[in-house]
Amino acid sequence: MHRTRRTPALAAAAALSATLATALVIAAPPAGAATAERELDLRFEAGSQRVSAGAVALTVRTVTHNGGSVASSSGRSGNAVRFPAFRSSNPPLAALAVTDRDGADDLAPGTARFRFGADFTLDATSQGSKVDNGNNLVQRGLWGHPMQYKLEVDGKRPVCRVKGASGAVQVRSSVTVTPDTWYRAVCERNGSKVTLSVTRLGNGASWTSSATGATGSLRPSSASVPLSVGGKLDASGRLMTGSADQFNGKVDNAFVNVF
Repeated sequence: MHRTRRTPALAAAAALSATLATALVIAAPPAGAATAERELDLRFEAGSQRVSAGAVALTVRTVTHNGGSVASSSGRSGNAVRFPAFRSSNPPLAALAVTDRDGADDLAPGTARFRFGADFTLDATSQGSKVDNGNNLVQRGLWGHPMQYKLEVDGKRPVCRVKGASGAVQVRSSVTVTPDTWYRAVCERNGSKVTLSVTRLGNGASWTSSATGATGSLRPSSASVPLSVGGKLDASGRLMTGSADQFNGKVDNAFVNVF
């Protein structure tokens, strides 16, 4: 896996359209940082800034629609980000879009073992309309794309899907999450096995589910296909306003790690 390392830097947000804002350059941490091998590591400890402790140079922007926002908020420990609350009609939408700054596409795992996940707390009301009928945590690629890896909460149960050149594997957790409670969900593809681990952070209770099947190489049609946190984006980085799968709640510690 090619890794383009950078010294810590932030670029000021460029003026974008009404639905695109807050574009920042994400740089590598100092050598020896504990999570330096993670390609993406969003901890949200710099408030509204999008600062990664990951090992590669990334660009992150906030994508919004109809007044939606990604706001700094209190987390379980330190800061997190708050995504829009559920609204049954004409909902506000927002997501973070992440792309590899230098075009090396370090967020495409190919055939390598990889892991991705996030901490989250879900609102009591989080789905129930055609536009917003799911809660995306981390996603790259859409259902019909050549590749997809996706972690969401669907019907209050975490779900992971990994799709590559050889097929798709989906895993649904056995646990139904309790609203306003912090969890950690991590999905891993290792060979033909896909494993979804969910931990309730308050008491350490955990649930692990897995499935096997061929997935093959995960490579998008273009390196510019964004990874999203908190919502669903098309290949050009625009929100899917007709089927947004908007996360309704708080997210922290979103990451991707290719081994």
